[in-house]
Amino acid sequence: MVVGIGVAGVFLVLFGWCVFRDVNGAASAWSTFYRESKGIAPEGFTLADIPTLKAMGFWYMLVGAGFLLGAIVGSVAGLIRQFG
Repeated sequence: MVVGIGVAGVFLVLFGWCVFRDVNGAASAWSTFYRESKGIAPEGFTLADIPTLKAMGFWYMLVGAGFLLGAIVGSVAGLIRQFG
C-alpha cells in the first residue's frame, strides 16, 4: 500500500510539473479545450485560463510531494516497527 501511495505521488508531481511548466502546451491545450467545449470566445474570461491552470499544476505538485513524504515516512516507520 505504501508503494502505491509513493507511485501516485510521483505521477502527481510529474503531472503537476507538466501543467505548471506548460510542457508541450499542456496548460494551453487544456484551456483551449475547455473554452471550445463551453463555447467561450478565445479572448473571453473563464476560470480555466492559463495562470489558473498553472497554479493548479503547482498544487498537484505539492499534493504529490505530500504523498511521497507520507509513503517515505510510512515505510521507514514500518521498517523500524518490524526490525526495531
